[in-house]
Amino acid sequence: MTDPLRPNRRELLKGAAALGLASATGCLPKGPLSEPISDPGAGTRPNMIVMITDDQAASAWGGAPDYPFLSTPNLERLAAEGAELSQAFCTTALCSPSRASLLTGCYAHRHGVIHNEENDLPPEMPTYPRLLQQSGYQTAFIGKWHMRHGAEVRPGFDHWVAFDGQGDYIDPKLNVDGEMHTATGYVTDVLTDYAVDWLRAPRTAPFCLVLSHKAAHQPFVPAAHHAQAFADATLPKPGNFDDDYASKPAWLRRATLWGETATAWQASDGRTIPDTLPPTTWDARDPEKLNYLRTLLSVDDSVGRMLDTLNELGILDDTFVFFAGDNGFMLGAHRRGDKRLAYEESVRAPMLVRYPRLV
Repeated sequence: MTDPLRPNRRELLKGAAALGLASATGCLPKGPLSEPISDPGAGTRPNMIVMITDDQAASAWGGAPDYPFLSTPNLERLAAEGAELSQAFCTTALCSPSRASLLTGCYAHRHGVIHNEENDLPPEMPTYPRLLQQSGYQTAFIGKWHMRHGAEVRPGFDHWVAFDGQGDYIDPKLNVDGEMHTATGYVTDVLTDYAVDWLRAPRTAPFCLVLSHKAAHQPFVPAAHHAQAFADATLPKPGNFDDDYASKPAWLRRATLWGETATAWQASDGRTIPDTLPPTTWDARDPEKLNYLRTLLSVDDSVGRMLDTLNELGILDDTFVFFAGDNGFMLGAHRRGDKRLAYEESVRAPMLVRYPRLV
């Protein structure tokens, strides 16, 4: 019987499996990585670009109605020329586990990355870049790895540009193919520069490029030229913001009041948990939330640069372009700002794909 947790390797090359991997509903098989992946037989094997954002709410782009002032023309172009997967969810709304699932197609209990910054994937765990590399693809990873501490080169990539942990928005320190460098500039622009340079390099094989952005992770620092964006915008109050939590379990009221991380939870030991949460005031000009959205303007610029570069090289329609967030973000929904609880706002993520041969 076919194992439903194992995606078809042939489909992986065709690009469709990237969607299956991202949904984290399946798992690539463990074991030796010596088996080559056959050509799908539909002509030239597609290139692949996988762009990942951090903590991007499914509603935080111009194709969604929540923020009408948020203009993201390049993401909208990607959706218009391809497809938006409006029912995309992650299984674990936390950076490291979700990113490991994106690479492997496995749930966190199978790939083993269940905390931030504690461990990497097991060495025997296949990832789609490793399988593609073995099949003759040239592979590159540029950006946020954010599993075990350290920016050293990970297996499966011919070219490597990454920072340790969350990295920095301004002048990030990068490991470039094993050597440390301090870049000058804004991290989203810097990573895109590396990606564009790699795309322009001569090659005789198809490629897979993972461009993994830091944005829009805290602390929210927009690029200088976006810092004054949304000067007159007001943030819409989520419809569930006024929930008094009367019908919610005590632990959720406790977590909402004092935090759910281990340190915050322990600090709240012995406190009396109220039966309801008192009303609070919605700040329609919250500078933190506005800065969060401003960081995404540079992400949209990055998407545009990637599409334009592919077009200039004459390979846009031969390249499977996949864009997704690693998880969602509350942005005030349920009175919360993070993503660590399994509300829909946390687990729903944006997902777009462009590949005219299939989509």
